[in-house]
Amino acid sequence: MIIHTDDVDGYTTSHQFGLDIANLFDKEWGIRMCDPSQMLGVRRDRWTDDEGVEHLKLSMPSYVDDLYQKWKSYMSDTTEPNTAFPPGQQNSFHEWVDKLSYERNFDMDEVKRVQDRGFLSVTGSLLWAGRCVFLETSYGINQLCKIMSKPVEKNWDQAMHILRWMYKNKDQGIEYSSQGNQKLTAFYDSSFNPDPKDSKCHYGWVIYLCGGPIAWGSHKHNHVSPAVMHAEYCTVRPLGDCIIWMRKLCTELGFSEFCDEPVPTHGDNDMATGLIRENRHTPANRMILREFHLVQQYCRDGYIDPLRVNTKRNPSDLLTKAVTEVDWNRTIDELRGLSPIDYVTLASDPDSASLSIELSPSSLLAVKDCPPSFANAVKGLPDTEMSISRFMYNLLNSSDD
Repeated sequence: MIIHTDDVDGYTTSHQFGLDIANLFDKEWGIRMCDPSQMLGVRRDRWTDDEGVEHLKLSMPSYVDDLYQKWKSYMSDTTEPNTAFPPGQQNSFHEWVDKLSYERNFDMDEVKRVQDRGFLSVTGSLLWAGRCVFLETSYGINQLCKIMSKPVEKNWDQAMHILRWMYKNKDQGIEYSSQGNQKLTAFYDSSFNPDPKDSKCHYGWVIYLCGGPIAWGSHKHNHVSPAVMHAEYCTVRPLGDCIIWMRKLCTELGFSEFCDEPVPTHGDNDMATGLIRENRHTPANRMILREFHLVQQYCRDGYIDPLRVNTKRNPSDLLTKAVTEVDWNRTIDELRGLSPIDYVTLASDPDSASLSIELSPSSLLAVKDCPPSFANAVKGLPDTEMSISRFMYNLLNSSDD
């Protein structure tokens, strides 16, 4: 049973047991039974296809349609966007000028005009839809929330852009399938595009089960990251915390089979993955705060299994920045569970049809001299614990020539 203040959502295997609970609630407070396919704006559709595969779809068509009708007269542009947020845009109270950060000058008359038009109201409405179904809008909505106290016309256009995206996709949402992954699986990423105000970057993560996302996050780091590896490594901590919680939740609900193995945790930075697995401390990473090293214990204790994903195949990338249309189209359907994730080819480049290796005495020496731990988490090799250098060495020395 889930209670949202004055809305109750429940499931029971006994019809009489459900009626008994409902009667007790009705006697105490008075209740009204409603359509179970709708809850707080979210429509839930279940069906079984011709092959016996069960499906569940979460969408918000009525909610989004009402929201669009309310604000469409305030839209300066009514074209259908191809991304959830304008590519390359980031909001901040500061701006970069010759690589230095300066506080922006705001026209307070413009700010008041945008606020009076209803910027806070529309942002709050978008936030609810983003939290329930439209996870791909998480980064964009986060950018709106950063500028709540001083929004300008550009920010209003961004809000309308997100609303038009939701309206365009109001009948899609998130989908799950009984053929989807039956074990918890996670992806994470971090941008390295710092906010001019405080130099903090944005990160995102998503956890999948039954082919669709069941938990996700898109936030700004609470610390400055001096390098990409640092930003990505520190992203695993909040993701790992959520994985621990999800494992406990599944177990308490009687679904321990979903989490009886280390959760594959996919990232696209090999240095961060290696640090989690091997605790390799160097002058470049020894300043990382101790709280973030808890992920190494998560790995040792068998809660997470850090693996590599090619950056072009990482769906969580869409939660970290305003990407181009090309990058958006590459993983948006996988992010929402509308297309299955190909876990076999996650580590490969989707734009490369095959792997071509050119050998020479110098390159061969470089391969053999490569540190054994260079890519020990590369998925797709014959042994996931095998480094590229060892794999290549074995391959070369096993030939008949």
